[in-house]
Amino acid sequence: MPTKNPRIIVALEKLLYLLIEKLSRLRGLSLCMVTRDLIREALEIHEDAVLSTVAEERVATLTDRDTLTHDEIWGIEVPYHLRYHPDVRDKDLPKINRNIQKRIKTAIEKGMICCTQ
Repeated sequence: MPTKNPRIIVALEKLLYLLIEKLSRLRGLSLCMVTRDLIREALEIHEDAVLSTVAEERVATLTDRDTLTHDEIWGIEVPYHLRYHPDVRDKDLPKINRNIQKRIKTAIEKGMICCTQ
C-alpha cells in the first residue's frame, strides 16, 4: 500500500524478528505497525529518562528565591501557589511552538483547577 510517510529499512536479529512477529499476531496488526508502535514506546521511554535528568539537575540548583510565578510564565494569575524554574521561561518555552504553548498552559490550568476542588 503506497504511503507518504518516510520509510526505514532495518535488519533484525532472528529472535527479535520472531518476537515482533508474535506481537503482530497477538495484536492483529502488521509487522510494520507493531514495529512503529515499539519505536514510539522506546522513544517515549528515552524522552522520559532525558526529562528526568533535566528535572533532577534543575531541582538541585533551584532556590525558592529563583522561582517564577504562573503569571510570570504565562501572563495570567491563578488562585493557587504554583512556581516554575526560570529555565521554563528562558530555555524551554522559546523552543516550543505557540499553539503547543497554549495547549500546555490550558492543560496546567485545567489540571490545577480540577485537582484543587
